[in-house]
Amino acid sequence: MPKKDVSLVVCDIDNTISDTFNLWGEALDKAVDDLAALHKTDRKTMEETLLAAVPENNRGSSGPLLGINIRADIAQTPALQGNTPEEKAFFEKEHEKIIHNWQKKRDEAVLFKGVLPVIQKIKAAGAKFVLYTDARESGCLPRLAKLGINPDMIDALYVQPDKEGMKITPFAVKSELSEFKKAMQGKIFRLPAHSSKPNAENMANILKDFGISADKTVMAGDNIRCDGGSAAAVGASFAWQKQGAEVTEATRRCYARFAANPNYKIGIDAHLSQMNETNKPEFVLENGFADLSKYCRFVSAQKSDEKTLSFALLKRLGNSAGKG
Repeated sequence: MPKKDVSLVVCDIDNTISDTFNLWGEALDKAVDDLAALHKTDRKTMEETLLAAVPENNRGSSGPLLGINIRADIAQTPALQGNTPEEKAFFEKEHEKIIHNWQKKRDEAVLFKGVLPVIQKIKAAGAKFVLYTDARESGCLPRLAKLGINPDMIDALYVQPDKEGMKITPFAVKSELSEFKKAMQGKIFRLPAHSSKPNAENMANILKDFGISADKTVMAGDNIRCDGGSAAAVGASFAWQKQGAEVTEATRRCYARFAANPNYKIGIDAHLSQMNETNKPEFVLENGFADLSKYCRFVSAQKSDEKTLSFALLKRLGNSAGKG
């Protein structure tokens, strides 16, 4: 089969270029086990104790009920605090050890094998590489800063805005975040609130911004419904990052208990159950994102250099700069 000429790669982030979901699951799974051991109870009882303390206004959230910030999860659970000053001091000290280990695991941010060489091929050919995520800005940027992608390799980042008063995921990146944000200035575009994938308007605007047609565009992602639906909405090709759809037993266990969302499937079989003729992948990346270059020939993007950027993108760049 001949390779497809591609001038624009629109790429998901989490579980497409880096393993994010499994880090959440494995970090939370270990923390719950450690809490159960510390408080001399069984796993099921600890799960019920933590869930019982989740604020009512968080229960309607589409995100995980626990594991975004384990420090906050512990602090909001009265049963874990101890009854005497001595118990409170003891548990506070021991909780810090659990939180430290959780944080260390959550702070891991590594690109899947072969991702960087493919991005380098895309850029060397003069094609455009765009990141498009449903992640919130405050959660997405620290991970990107730690992944080691040169901001010059990213032509634009389309990201969901933070909610006012939302919990912010702690993430230790030291100086990397500020340097990354500085280098990305003018290339971060906040999407309309509540416009999660698949969203035809968002995807159409990305193509319009770069002045590149759908037949020269490929959307790469792990989620068949969300990423495949986004590609189908504009008639672009969809490359399914099958590797990113794989989940560990720890992640599967935590998701079923703390984050089950009927609109979000985990695991290869579950993703395949959402496949239909409209979102069916044109390319299946069996060995991960690195397989993209097996199916695509990256070619220079017309009307996309600094002098000939589409009017729409120039306008959005100006608006973005104006927002700081």
